[in-house]
Amino acid sequence: IGNWQVFSKTDTKTGISPKSFTFKQTQCDYKEYEGAYPEASSRILDDEDLYTDPDSLDYMRNEIYARHGYSFSNIKWASTFGDED
Repeated sequence: IGNWQVFSKTDTKTGISPKSFTFKQTQCDYKEYEGAYPEASSRILDDEDLYTDPDSLDYMRNEIYARHGYSFSNIKWASTFGDED
């Protein structure tokens, strides 16, 4: 819950008015066995697991964050994991 006030008196000339807002807290439901690389969150990966292309490694790393409910600021990863449970 919060309030936003105009920055300065000159902002009132532009017609911008103070705002009130409420964010609803959401609980992330950790899904241990879902995703393309579920083992990346359940055990230490060995060299054999990591012999793959850089794009797959990047996806694997970000999937771990997504599994824990991370909110991505990067558009690519936000859209990739945004519709996933």
